[in-house]
Amino acid sequence: MSNVKDTSLKYNLHSWSAQKKINPLVITKAEDIYLWDDAGNKYYDMSSQLVNANLGHGNKAVVQAIKDQADKIRL
Repeated sequence: MSNVKDTSLKYNLHSWSAQKKINPLVITKAEDIYLWDDAGNKYYDMSSQLVNANLGHGNKAVVQAIKDQADKIRL
């Protein structure tokens, strides 16, 4: 997974961090309000900060709302 981390460091701006000192996690799974890293550690996803609301990963109600809306605008 180090290739994922190396690519992330090379091409992404990691906000709220000093770029040279950052050691980002490699996330391999997300479900509800949880994330798992490549070592199998489980974390609460508390990254909503000021720019989004955390509704959970794979939230079935949100997925269904997206599908319903897509059906309404289908050409």
